[in-house]
Amino acid sequence: MQTVDPLRAAEDELQRLRVRFARVAAFIHNPAHCADARRSLARDLGLPEPTPEKPQ
Repeated sequence: MQTVDPLRAAEDELQRLRVRFARVAAFIHNPAHCADARRSLARDLGLPEPTPEKPQ
């Protein structure tokens, strides 16, 4: 039976969370997605809202 090092398990979980957070942040700041959805998601997660796009 193999034992799991608690510190290693915590580090692995932290890495998985960092990847998820990066994906969510990329979505929130990607202007290709609906601005209302990105803004709402940021609010729901307590993250900074995306900056409004400048009209071209």
